[in-house]
Amino acid sequence: MWDVWTDVRRLPRLSSSTSDVLDAPDRLTEVGQTFRQVVKAVGRCFDVTWTVTSIAACDHLAIQADSILGVSPKLTERVTELSPTRTRATIEVEYKLPFGPLGRLASKLGVEHLARRESAEVLDQLKKMIETDPALT
Repeated sequence: MWDVWTDVRRLPRLSSSTSDVLDAPDRLTEVGQTFRQVVKAVGRCFDVTWTVTSIAACDHLAIQADSILGVSPKLTERVTELSPTRTRATIEVEYKLPFGPLGRLASKLGVEHLARRESAEVLDQLKKMIETDPALT
């Protein structure tokens, strides 16, 4: 599973909002590495640059994006082995919105829902990918 998390070139297979991944290394292995993700959202395409901010092999990968329409997202993808045959994958999403109280309202009205939906889709597709190809575990 760790190999799937660190090969961001697979993102278009995991996320329907990702149309392409550009300038990505074969694997994310160290702090400071970057890649570009082309995302379709709110009827537009955005080219987002992500930077690895923290990584511990077979434990977690944290990435921070440049600001997207004033939103600065940070994702922490974590892998926890529960037993020799079971693994838990989680995604923690943090973001900062501009505009103070208006930004907090926008968060409650849409950004949190979008982040939850996107994370759930990625985790579901990851599960399907691993079930289809056991070599990825």
